[in-house]
Amino acid sequence: MRFLRRNDIILTAVLATLGFGALFVPRLLAPGAMAVISVDGAVYREVPLHAAETFTIESAYGVNIILFENGIVRMLEADCPDALCMHQDGISHAGESIICLPHHMVIRITGASSLDAVTR
Repeated sequence: MRFLRRNDIILTAVLATLGFGALFVPRLLAPGAMAVISVDGAVYREVPLHAAETFTIESAYGVNIILFENGIVRMLEADCPDALCMHQDGISHAGESIICLPHHMVIRITGASSLDAVTR
């Protein structure tokens, strides 16, 4: 029976570190990811995805409160009748969106995507 040698342990640790780090590198290398908020098809506001804030959008259609936290955007509150936008999962990748039809509002993530359609 062969025991692990010192070099075997070092090699295993380096490979594990590289493999674990590869999970986070695409997120770090995809700068410029933005959440574009549109009301009635016109851009209302663009917010960097890495922002950590909560803000309120008041339009002629109603009020929405949007939360940006840990690279994820989600609808915190909405005064629309069905509130379906509040029940959507948070978004964080390019191409994802949250839509509030009664308020004519769309939140869409733009920028480089770390995933493609096959891996999702």
